[in-house]
Amino acid sequence: MADISTDQLKHTVVKLKTATDGAFINCEMEGAAGSIKAGDKITLKGICNGYLFEADLGIPGDVNFNRCYLIKNK
Repeated sequence: MADISTDQLKHTVVKLKTATDGAFINCEMEGAAGSIKAGDKITLKGICNGYLFEADLGIPGDVNFNRCYLIKNK
């Protein structure tokens, strides 16, 4: 996991690393994220609701999930 934060609507968002520099998987948590912290190896389950990118600016894309919940924290 790369980062955990709170969005403007006060939802917990977990940002997962990808193989592409600057691109992430953003997971909006359904409920509490528990005691996870940056660097933890976790498994989440959620609903994919899109892929956002800006090809003209060369910005890598992010995949977005919502209604996520924690399956496993190693």
